[in-house]
Amino acid sequence: MLQSNQLQDAFTSLRKLRPANISFSSPITATDGTLVSDKQGKLRCWKEFYEGMLNRQPINLPEALREAASEATPTPSIPVTPPTTDEVHKAVSQLRSRRAPGICGITAELLKAGGTCCTKWLTNIIHKAWDTGSAHDDWKK
Repeated sequence: MLQSNQLQDAFTSLRKLRPANISFSSPITATDGTLVSDKQGKLRCWKEFYEGMLNRQPINLPEALREAASEATPTPSIPVTPPTTDEVHKAVSQLRSRRAPGICGITAELLKAGGTCCTKWLTNIIHKAWDTGSAHDDWKK
């Protein structure tokens, strides 16, 4: 076929000869050092890996540390007042530019460009959350 310049027929024949789905298998190393390449074995290895990583045993704290924690008293010098406008302005000015906005779509550049008006608006929102003791669900995302 190739000699008689029937390329289309040649490529059609080649496509029929190749398998419909080509699967590549890259083996992974199991905990015992053997290579595993079958799908079920790989899934088992990854399951063992993540179970070991995510299910750590709790740490037993030293007795002295537990006693010190139980005898600790709150420090009254730590302020527990809502943030001031100056503190909010300082926090906004320290935001890193050219980062993706959150789900609200407000970028750091927009907050910085808003100036005093934006800082007061943001401070009022923070104070409302502070007074009610709860934040909007979107703030948790």
